[in-house]
Amino acid sequence: MRIFRVLGIYRERVYSNHAVEADRNILDAALEKVQNYFKVYDNVIYDNVTNIANVNIESIDGELLQENISNEDICKYDIILSMAQSSEVLKLLSFAEEKSESASANGNRPTPVIIINSVKAIRNCYRLNLSKLLTKNNLFYPEYCLLNTCVRINKLPFASSEGYWLKRVDFHALSDEDVVYVRGGGEEDVDEVNNYIERFKQRSIKSVILQKHIVGDVIKFYGVGDRYFSYRYMDKESIDLENEDVIVYNLIKHIAFRAADVLGLEIYGGDVVVDQEKRVHLIDMNDWPSFRSCVNDASSFMAELVTNKYLNLNVNTNRNYKFGELKENVISPIFCGRVST
Repeated sequence: MRIFRVLGIYRERVYSNHAVEADRNILDAALEKVQNYFKVYDNVIYDNVTNIANVNIESIDGELLQENISNEDICKYDIILSMAQSSEVLKLLSFAEEKSESASANGNRPTPVIIINSVKAIRNCYRLNLSKLLTKNNLFYPEYCLLNTCVRINKLPFASSEGYWLKRVDFHALSDEDVVYVRGGGEEDVDEVNNYIERFKQRSIKSVILQKHIVGDVIKFYGVGDRYFSYRYMDKESIDLENEDVIVYNLIKHIAFRAADVLGLEIYGGDVVVDQEKRVHLIDMNDWPSFRSCVNDASSFMAELVTNKYLNLNVNTNRNYKFGELKENVISPIFCGRVST
């Protein structure tokens, strides 16, 4: 009999732009449901998982992780659910990944620690890494280029009559000034872009990306693996795409799942723009967003994801448990659809 240990790491406040409480809410909901799921599995379904005496759920702010949890202690957890993004936390989680994999290979622990999302996936979502990967894999990412904020440009690298976006290249927006719109279609476009680039420079941001603005309906989506997908319109009342425009709906869902796979994300969100010709443009992907409009449903699928990953590593059987195929009265059906704003 042993204690099954789960650690939740809250996103650092500096990386939760206008979303501190919402970020905490989704992680709290996921942790609570992980505990409930393992109680069900331990007591009802799998005799060979009953060596788990108790599920111990812990949580900690990302800012406090290093001073409270050592390299040795971080490797003692079975599952870590992390929303953190700082280099210090990622370094510690990377150590846990490598150390536990080595210990598992040598027989010193049953399985490696499961970390969701992986360190690699989180780093893939840094703006420049994200832009390169989405472009390389033909995921309908708008044209962009990298600019040095210390160099004034004389000519825009591409035309965009509808305007441009300037975005810092490392993290997603830490403040509203990190992603700014610049109008286009005029002779003064270069000066306007240079003025905004200078503002980034004054904040010690060395590089930015310049990206085409796409006109159309902005749709935010959320996903957990390939089992949960929901969406909502940002600027108008949500349309039931599944019934009114199933082709666009399926394309958005396909792009979301494909992008998550390319980036290595298991819990994710993003934004697309559907233009007047009904072309879908993927403009952003995030590792573990706040799931504001669908916390209850999404957190259930997060718990299911965690349970599946653990059982596949620990149940002594030849069967490979797939996401969503464990038990009808425990696992929710596949969810794909619209959520209220």
